[in-house]
Amino acid sequence: MNPQDFLQTAKNLSGSQYEADMRSAISRAYYAALHTAFSALPEQRKPDLKARDKSSHSKVIDAYDGWSKTIEPKRTDKRLIKEMLIDIKSQRTRADYELDTIIKKDDVSDSLAQANKVIALAIAL
Repeated sequence: MNPQDFLQTAKNLSGSQYEADMRSAISRAYYAALHTAFSALPEQRKPDLKARDKSSHSKVIDAYDGWSKTIEPKRTDKRLIKEMLIDIKSQRTRADYELDTIIKKDDVSDSLAQANKVIALAIAL
C-alpha cells in the first residue's frame, strides 16, 4: 500500500458533515504524512520500528530531529518535517481520543494542509 492512499481517504472523508468522518480524515492525513516521512528517510537514519523501546511515531520524529541537527541546527526541511509531524500528531490524538472536543471542518483542512506539506517536503528530500 502506498502511504498516500491514506491521504486520498482523508480527502474523501473531509467532505463529510459527520464528525466521525472528519475525525477519521485527520487521522488518515497524519498517517499519510508519517508513513511518507518514514519512507523518505535515508536507510542509515531509518529507526527500527519493531523494537519496543518507544513508539514508532516518536522514532520517526526523533530521526528527523537528529538528521536536522547534523545538517544545520536552524530551519532545515528536516526540522520543518519534524515540527509539522508533531503538530499533526497532536491533531490526530485530539481527533482520536478527545471525544468531548468538537472537530470542525477547519480542523480537517488544517490537518490536510499540513500533511500535504510534509509529504511534499519528504518527497523532495
